[in-house]
Amino acid sequence: AVDNGAGSRDLKLDVYQPTDFGVAVPNSRPTMMFIHGGGWRKGNKSLAESQGHTNPYVTRGYNLVSINYRHAKAIPPLTTGPADDYPLLEQLGDGKEHYEGVEGGLTTVINASLEDANLALDWIYANAADYGFDTDRFAILGSSAGAVNAMAMGHIVQNENVDPKAIISNVGALFNETSPFTPGGPPTLLIAGETDNTVPAAWVELTREQMNEVGIETEYYLKPNAGHRTDWETVIDGQTLRQHSFDFLYNHVATATVPEPTSALFLGCTGALACLRRRRRA
Repeated sequence: AVDNGAGSRDLKLDVYQPTDFGVAVPNSRPTMMFIHGGGWRKGNKSLAESQGHTNPYVTRGYNLVSINYRHAKAIPPLTTGPADDYPLLEQLGDGKEHYEGVEGGLTTVINASLEDANLALDWIYANAADYGFDTDRFAILGSSAGAVNAMAMGHIVQNENVDPKAIISNVGALFNETSPFTPGGPPTLLIAGETDNTVPAAWVELTREQMNEVGIETEYYLKPNAGHRTDWETVIDGQTLRQHSFDFLYNHVATATVPEPTSALFLGCTGALACLRRRRRA
């Protein structure tokens, strides 16, 4: 990726895979891409693990790919992109001073991050055979700014090779005076916090309304007395948010035929996919 228009650098991603007795399972398995949050100015791919997203899904048979993307201080001078059409995204910036001096402001930052996510999808598709990524059974999970990007990747940005079958948006919003959604978009699970001041629940509800207006299937869970941070063990409608996400993915990403493995394999990856370490999980 171009870094501030002055050079280029590799953007890294991490791959978490099911294993069987410590050996990577080569079979083609449903795959998720995780996009971290941080207001498009901080955060990295390690948040997939520190926020507890890796083991729950990998031990249920998913590959999980957590990506890095450019932040506000490391972007090219982009002038056009998907975010140009949705000026209300400017409301979502975490401290506008972080985008001062950036050509195009937050819109440019979001465009750069979406460009990087799209390239990550290309990488996943290109390496599907080697790493057992089933790109026909594919979902995107994102939190906060990453949730906005996850929805954009599912509903606005069209990757020519990977068509997500489901989106999980944790405390993210994507709405506009003119709806960004069109019929046929992937089912989307939306989570909001009742007392969230960063991404108010009303914004998430507007996102859901605009999706429903064009027939997109949604599930919506409002965390009671909760802000921007999500505890996935929160019980709503009789089960945890994590379990709701399992059921949602089961229904839309066809995991019924996938056996449950015994542990998980972590691969730290860069452009050529260099494996860095392996971890066992109970």
